[in-house]
Amino acid sequence: MASTLKFDLERHEMRRERHEARVARKRERQQARALKHANQTDAGSESRVPIERPAPAPAIEAAPEALVTATAPETAIEPEPPPRPQPPVAAAPAAHEAKPFVAQRERDVAAFLARREEVIDAARSEARERIERMGEERAVADALGALAHSCAVPWRRHREHLADAISTGRIPPVGASARRACRGAASDAARTSRRAPDPELALAVAVAYAVIAQAPWCAVRGARAERAGMAAPQDRGWHRAFWR
Repeated sequence: MASTLKFDLERHEMRRERHEARVARKRERQQARALKHANQTDAGSESRVPIERPAPAPAIEAAPEALVTATAPETAIEPEPPPRPQPPVAAAPAAHEAKPFVAQRERDVAAFLARREEVIDAARSEARERIERMGEERAVADALGALAHSCAVPWRRHREHLADAISTGRIPPVGASARRACRGAASDAARTSRRAPDPELALAVAVAYAVIAQAPWCAVRGARAERAGMAAPQDRGWHRAFWR
């Protein structure tokens, strides 16, 4: 207990000594700043010397304008030459008259879209002829059977989507799926690259889907039409692409 009290007293004593030392140093700095300020003030007052300003220059009166004009020599005023006529400048062509720059890719795309529309129109026209000649149910059943042919394997994805739409039993999804498939097959028929499929086969597929798109209710009317779309067709002596 006595040792603890002694330690506390020593610690308080050290703190008091450090505080007194800080106060003394602060007081010394204040005194040094005050002394420096006083010395600077005395030196500034002693170095002040009166500065003599130069006398202003005498003002010179300007001569009257009348006298200046009277004494100036008379000069003849020459007339200015007429301006030279400027050559006519050709007017810039209007924006709508200038020939627009069309990139090669844009021209190719435009040509491809035009060919695809021609193929779609031809497929729809032939589909209408087949429906008028054979009737809706027979034409749709024949088209579904043709799409199951082995030659239509490259367009199997469209046929699977159509089969899913037929399984729903709703007419709008069947028509929409058939129209999308017809447009996709027409795009393949309009292609001109080396890897493009046979245009005759692509056109036959487009015609088959165009037939279904024009009479989608026949594809969902009975189980026979659905089975015709899923089963392989019989050999009917088709020598051209599918049944065309």
